[in-house]
Amino acid sequence: RPVTALKRKRRKLNARINALRERNPQSRLLPKLTEEVNLLVYTIQSEILRNLSRREERAVQTIKSNPKYFFSYAKRFQKTKSSIPVLRNSSNELTGDPRSKAEILQSQYQKVFSDPAKADISACLDS
Repeated sequence: RPVTALKRKRRKLNARINALRERNPQSRLLPKLTEEVNLLVYTIQSEILRNLSRREERAVQTIKSNPKYFFSYAKRFQKTKSSIPVLRNSSNELTGDPRSKAEILQSQYQKVFSDPAKADISACLDS
């Protein structure tokens, strides 16, 4: 599906969720709709990345015959801002909540980076 159709569907689902929250905040349908929106966001993100990959491969082929094309291609992405639409939490559920996304990223950062002053070198040498 084209990205625009997916975005339109996401927009309609978000409007439906907001209307449902106003009328009936305890509705059992809310979690299902929210999960559907999260899956749509994930699909949109994947589709955008796939499109970018295709464009990049096309650019590589064009650059082989026209080296100046690189600069026009690179300039298109100069002002691109990225955001983090959805992430998977520890229970493998998609989440779009900013607070939970921040916690997921913080825990990942803590796993990857360590404090050199607190590092246990003997544990590294043993393994």
